[in-house]
Amino acid sequence: MALYSFSVKPISRLKGGAAVKVAAYQSRGKLYDEREKATYDFTHKKDIVHTEIFLPSNAPPKFLDRQILWNAVDKAEKRYDARTGRAVIAALPNELSSKEQIKLAREFVVEAFINKGMCADVAIHNGEKENGIKNPHVHILLTDRPINQNGFCTNKNRDWNNKTHVRQWRELWEKMQNREFERKGLELRVSCQSFKVQGIDREPTKHMGRKATEMERRGKETERGKENRIIEMKNQEREHKRQLERQREHEHERARYR
Repeated sequence: MALYSFSVKPISRLKGGAAVKVAAYQSRGKLYDEREKATYDFTHKKDIVHTEIFLPSNAPPKFLDRQILWNAVDKAEKRYDARTGRAVIAALPNELSSKEQIKLAREFVVEAFINKGMCADVAIHNGEKENGIKNPHVHILLTDRPINQNGFCTNKNRDWNNKTHVRQWRELWEKMQNREFERKGLELRVSCQSFKVQGIDREPTKHMGRKATEMERRGKETERGKENRIIEMKNQEREHKRQLERQREHEHERARYR
C-alpha cells in the first residue's frame, strides 16, 4: 500500500489567515498584500517544481496573475472573520515522474474544483530533505466565492461548504492515483480510508504542520516530530513481529508436508 495523504483547511481571517500570504508561501513567490499593506517574500525557498493558476472559463483573464487574483479575493470579503479560501495539501506518489505528477495534479484540479466553478492556485514542491528522501506534495489554494466575467460574485455558494465534497475529493484523489499506478503496471494502490477501516495494524503519524516541518528540515527536533518518530518505531516493531510470525507459520507449514 502506497502513501496516501490529503487534507483540507480553511483560510480564515479570524485565525490569522491571509490568502495572499498563503499564495506567496506555496508558490515560493513574492506578493504584495493590499489589505495588510505587507509584502510576503518566499523566493529564497528552492523546492518548487511547478506552479499554475486554473480558472473557470467565465473568469477574467487578469486573474491568471497571482497577485491580482488573491488581492481580488480579499477585496470581495468584507467581514473581519471571513473565510477567504481553502488550502488543500496532498502527497504525490514517488513512483511517478515529475512530469507525471504534474499531469496527475492538473487533471485532479480540473475535475474536482474548476468544473465546479472555483479558481485554483497550484504549486508542487519536491519535499526533498537533507537525507535525500523526497516527500513530493501539491498545494492547492481554492477560492471560496463563485466568479463571473466581472469578478467575484456577491453571494457565496454555500454548497461548497458541504463536508460531502471533502469525502468526494479524497475518493477522487485515491481513484486517480490508482489509475496511474495501473497504467504504469504497478501493483501499488492507495486508499483514502483510515488504517483501522482497512484492517491495517498501524498507528498513523500526526500532522506536523508548516512550522514544525520547517524546523525538522533544519535539523531542530520538535515535540510533534519526536511523537512521530516514536510512532514509526512502534510501527516498525509491529511489522517485525508480523514478519517473524509469518516466517514461523511458513516453516510450520513446510514441516507438515515433509
